[in-house]
Amino acid sequence: MKKLIIWTMIAGSAGILLAGCSKNNTKPNTTVSTTELSKESSGKKMTETTSETPQTRSEFTAVLSDDATENKDTQKTIRLALDEVAAVKDPETILPMMQNDGVILNVTKEQLSKDSDLTTLKKGTKITFILTGLPVMTMSIPPQIPGNSVEQVIVDAF
Repeated sequence: MKKLIIWTMIAGSAGILLAGCSKNNTKPNTTVSTTELSKESSGKKMTETTSETPQTRSEFTAVLSDDATENKDTQKTIRLALDEVAAVKDPETILPMMQNDGVILNVTKEQLSKDSDLTTLKKGTKITFILTGLPVMTMSIPPQIPGNSVEQVIVDAF
């Protein structure tokens, strides 16, 4: 009886060990960038080849739910609280994450269109914003998107 219990424990431990140590063969989605350079001396041809996966762009319209405010962080970013978010172009299908509770963009002054500043970004102003790739987004409510995921913010004329 003791031998049966011991052999059962050994077999169970071996099974758990093998299951835990098995190799996962799935490969993550990665962007591959390659650069090929060839240079010959004596003033001959120089060849340069660069290959990158193009980054997708998403475009949305929204309405400011509050006046724009300047954050007190080191980069002096501008906080844009948005509601009524609608997709113009959404290849990454991120609109559902922003529709219910809106979204907050933290952008720099350089990312705003030339004719906009804190005085023009008032509650009720309609804007268009462009995001690059699959944007970094917090899990808070409403979600926040940092400036490095925002390409441009344009104030729409009425």
